[in-house]
Amino acid sequence: TQYRLQVAETIRFLKGNNKAIIDSLSAKMQQASKALEYELAATYRDKISYINQILKKSTLSSVDGKTDIIALIEKDGQFEIEVLFSRNSITTGQYSYFPTHTDDASAPEVLASFIEHFYLDRDIPQTILTNIPLSNETRNELEEQLSTTKNNTHVTIETPQRGEKKTLVETIVSNATLHLERKFIEESNNKQYMEDLAKLFELRRPPRRIDVFDNSHIFGTDKIGAMIVAGPTGFQKDNYRKYNIRADIAGDDYKMMEEVLTRRYTRAKSENTLPDLILVDGGRGQLDIANMVIRELELEDRVAIVGIAKGENRNAGEETLYQRGHRPINLAKNDPLLFYLQRIRDEAHRFAITTHRHKREKSHFRSALDDIDGIGAVKKRNLLNYFGSVKNIINSTPAELIKVDGIDKGLAEKIYKTFH
Repeated sequence: TQYRLQVAETIRFLKGNNKAIIDSLSAKMQQASKALEYELAATYRDKISYINQILKKSTLSSVDGKTDIIALIEKDGQFEIEVLFSRNSITTGQYSYFPTHTDDASAPEVLASFIEHFYLDRDIPQTILTNIPLSNETRNELEEQLSTTKNNTHVTIETPQRGEKKTLVETIVSNATLHLERKFIEESNNKQYMEDLAKLFELRRPPRRIDVFDNSHIFGTDKIGAMIVAGPTGFQKDNYRKYNIRADIAGDDYKMMEEVLTRRYTRAKSENTLPDLILVDGGRGQLDIANMVIRELELEDRVAIVGIAKGENRNAGEETLYQRGHRPINLAKNDPLLFYLQRIRDEAHRFAITTHRHKREKSHFRSALDDIDGIGAVKKRNLLNYFGSVKNIINSTPAELIKVDGIDKGLAEKIYKTFH
């Protein structure tokens, strides 16, 4: 029966019934999440993401030059904005935003305000595609403002009504809908997690902010301490922080923990950005260091600290939770709260690895370009602005590189050969 359902779903996809498939998968994802079947919900989420990636790749060929696609949706008073960046039919990034607004703001007003502020410090495209039409007056004002900022290169804002561009916009709308639905589900689940954590660790109240640290050794070089922040609304990525570790202590896990926590909470104490709960990756040793730092900063009555250590075989589900003055805690393998703690710990580890990788890529990229005659700071910046990331530059062909300001055919060939 499951096989027949998968075949039927594939046939619907090939026939172009993509919206029906995505709607069905979204409903199944919500049902699984409400039933606390998070692994199954994640499977549906990944399927939806995969379908949308295919749809984007099949429609981006219709988008030339520098184009941004902005989709805005609203549900229960909450707006979500999805932005996809396309540079010469290459996707260079896609991001979700949840803007704050006044209760009486309309969707076109929120969209116009977002566009106005979004491009104050970002690369401005030649074309902006939206799913919601703006009034002629508002559109003309924004186009004039953005065109002036862009040294009189004309910027066009349009809402496509047919063709491949409309299909692309609808795909981004689908992504936005998925992300907003997921946000509602996660916020509902997160509130319950906060209440459960308060009971488990005997906190005064459900935590409004959790700082999670990962100070692992990564690839043996350029040690990095990473901190992520979680809470009732999910991951608070604007508050993520990375810390470069001094070379003389980079091999000592305890010294690394001491340095990162001291730097973080010396500043947090003065800025009043203290968390309710600190989660450190490690056992009693790491916990003792964290408690020492917090005690020396005279914060022990204001912040709770928990260490999460992997089991003897480092298998998921065998984690032990340590807290000063309490017995070690081992949650059941199928406990949703354990899944949540694993998820936020893994997010800290992912952030540390990603940060380190980007640092290495940029270092390698810059040092490699420095060896090419004719490449200076301006051309480096032009390359990054055009392609959006180091990875896209490295994977570009000479024909694509030559489209960047200041890069002629000879220079494009040199850059290509440097990375290939």
